[in-house]
Amino acid sequence: MKKKNLKWLISLPIVLTAIPLVAAACNKKTIEKEALYLNLYYSAFRGINKDNYKNYSYDGISRNIIETLKKEDPQNADALNKGIELLDDLRSGDAAKQFRVFEELANFYTSNRKEFNRYSSFLKLLDDKNNKFVGGEVTEKDLKSFIKYWGFVEKSGVKSVNYKYLFYPKEVLDEFARNYPTHKEIGKIRKISLTMKFFIDFKKDLGKNFIKEITNTIKTLELN
Repeated sequence: MKKKNLKWLISLPIVLTAIPLVAAACNKKTIEKEALYLNLYYSAFRGINKDNYKNYSYDGISRNIIETLKKEDPQNADALNKGIELLDDLRSGDAAKQFRVFEELANFYTSNRKEFNRYSSFLKLLDDKNNKFVGGEVTEKDLKSFIKYWGFVEKSGVKSVNYKYLFYPKEVLDEFARNYPTHKEIGKIRKISLTMKFFIDFKKDLGKNFIKEITNTIKTLELN
C-alpha cells in the first residue's frame, strides 16, 4: 500500500475549484494545484507584505511552488512569472526595486492600487484563489478558514503533511494572533503555529502524531 501524503489532498471539496469533482482520484492534480495556490498566497504575498526583505526566508520555497504551478496551470504562466519577477526584485539588493515591491504590496488593497501594477496580475491571481476558498473573508475571529482547511487534512487520513502545505494554516493562525492577542485560546493557537513553523523552516513533513495532536487541540478551542 502506498503511503498517503497531503500532496494530493484528495478530500478537498468543490469549494477549492470551479471544476466539479466527479471523481476525486481523477482530479487530484487540480486539487493539489488549488491547495498550492492557497499556500503561495501566504508564502509569496502576505508573508512578504508583513515582513522586510532582509528577514524574508521563503524565497526558495515560493519559487519552487511557482515553478510547479507553471507546469500544472500553464494558462496562468504569465501571471506566475510576475511572481518570479517580484521575488527577483526583492532579492536583488537594489533598494529602488525592493521599495517598488513593498510599495505595490502596501497599496494592493487601497484606492491607489491602479498606480502600482508591475506585479498586479500575480497578486490578483493569489488574492482571487484565497477569496474563492474563504468566501471573501480575509480575517475571521472564528478561524473558519483554518478549521475548514485542517478538516480536509483530518478527513483525508493522510500519514504526513508536506511542509509546502503548512503556510496557509500557519499564517491564518498568525493573523488571528496579531488581531486578537488577548484571546483566551491564544496559547493553543500560538503553539500550533510554532509547530507548523518548525516543519516549514526545516522543510520536514508534519508527521501523523503531530497531525493528531493539532486535530485534538482544535477540538478543544473555544472561539466564540
